[in-house]
This record gives sequence, C-alpha cells and structure tokens, in this order.
Amino acid sequence: MSLCLVAAVIVGMVGCGSTEKDGTTQGGNDTQTEAPAEKEEATETKAEKVTLKIGQADFAAHGTKAFAVVTSVVKDGEIVLAYIDEFQYMSADSSTGVPNSEGMAENIIEGKVLGSKRDNNETYSKNMTEKAGSTVAIDANFDAIQEFVQGKKISELEEVTGKTPEEVIDAVTGATLADTTGYVTAVVEAAKAAK
Repeated sequence: MSLCLVAAVIVGMVGCGSTEKDGTTQGGNDTQTEAPAEKEEATETKAEKVTLKIGQADFAAHGTKAFAVVTSVVKDGEIVLAYIDEFQYMSADSSTGVPNSEGMAENIIEGKVLGSKRDNNETYSKNMTEKAGSTVAIDANFDAIQEFVQGKKISELEEVTGKTPEEVIDAVTGATLADTTGYVTAVVEAAKAAK
C-alpha cells in the first residue's frame, strides 16, 4: 500500500472520530448533538366517530339464468368493503344447493338445485373452463372484483362501468369474467342502497 494512501486512511479515521469543543461528535455524515432535556407534553388521542353504511342488492349481473347478491359497506360515498355471490340452478348430482333448494326446485327444474357459485366453486369453475376456456376460478374472479372496488368512490366505479366490457375487464386486475361490468355495477347498486 502506498504511503499516501495509508496517510489518507489515518487522517480520515482521525477526522471521523474528532470531538469538537461544543461536545458534538462528528462521524461521517451523522452528526449527534446532545439536546437539553425537554418536558414531554401529554397528548390525548380522541376517537373519531366513523359512520359506516351497509347496502345489499339482488342484481342480474350475469345474463338471465342467475342472480347476484352483492353487499357493500360504504363510508362517505366510498366503498370500504364489498362481497359478491351469485346463485343459479346447477346439477343436483355435483352441486350443493341452498337451504330448502330441493323443495323449491321440485316444480321448477328437475335435476337442478339453486346453488351458490362460491359454495360450488370447483364444480362451477370446471364448467366455466369447459364451456368458455376460463383459466380463473369463479371465487378468484369475485375476489378480484371485490378488491378492485374497495376504496373507490361510487362515482369512480360508475365511470369505470361506462366503458366497454373489454376495458372494464382490463381495469379489474385478476378478473376475466365477460360480465365483470355487471358485477361492478351490482356493487355500485348495493352501495347506493346503503343506509
């Protein structure tokens, strides 16, 4: 090592640890100064009252053979939380029906029960894959829409639903449903119904 380099390192080390007359220690870019002790003032935290409203809508978000039940929790016109489920007649052999569906379905559609798409996620998602080539399960689609609407104002969502179906699908990361617009609209309707 050259003598100049050694001298520079030693000077640098001495400079980093030097103590100034005022009691301040300097080290690199950090400067520490002893501050006189200050009296700490007691602070009081006041709880803020928050008004949440809940709304629920039955909505035809997906064609004419199903209905969605959508719940929105709203604070100052902003969706705080949303939950989507949809009901449709499904095969009684492979799906779980809603309570009393056997009796309800007796005179409606033989061999079918009214079932929740969430409760029958595996069966319904398989059907989506076979009929439409879907690669995203129905519950994951609903979850993506719920995450998308959370924290948005009703007016923002109305602006989104005013776009083409393709643009809405592109806007909702993770959702691939052809009727994504219908589900977002259902959330808006539930939010508007919040009381």
